[in-house]
Formats: sequence, C-alpha cells, structure tokens
Amino acid sequence: MKNLITGSTRFIGSYIVGIFPDQAGVEVLDNLGFNFRYNLNGLRCEFIQACKLDRDHFQAVIRRVDFFILNHGFPAHEFK
Repeated sequence: MKNLITGSTRFIGSYIVGIFPDQAGVEVLDNLGFNFRYNLNGLRCEFIQACKLDRDHFQAVIRRVDFFILNHGFPAHEFK
C-alpha cells in the first residue's frame, strides 16, 4: 500500500510520517518553503519536492498512491 503525506517536513507532518510502520510505503511531498527537511531524518519515506498547488504534478502523484493525508497550514505572513 502506498501512502502520501503532504506538508511532511514540518512538525505535525513529520510526526504523521513517523506513525506509519516501516513496511508501509510512504511518500512525502513538500515544497520545502520552510526548509525543515531534517525533520524527516531517520524516517523511512520517499521524498518528493513539489508544491501541491501544481495541479498536474500533484494529480500525477495522487494517481500512484492508495491513501493520502493532506496536511498543511497557512504561515502567519499569508494573513496580512
């Protein structure tokens, strides 16, 4: 089973990645806008650097997974 988690390099996203057992196929997608990739250190996952707002790429990724968790928030600077 392939699983996809977006927003995976931030605190909550990396925690969700860590919950999956090692035998679960986990792909993580993040645009590294905050560059917290180190939060994935030691976790078994395939990293995809992309933006979920890139509709064509995101749809291509979703087609190859069985389950996905859309995890994202809005940075404070977007509320100006």
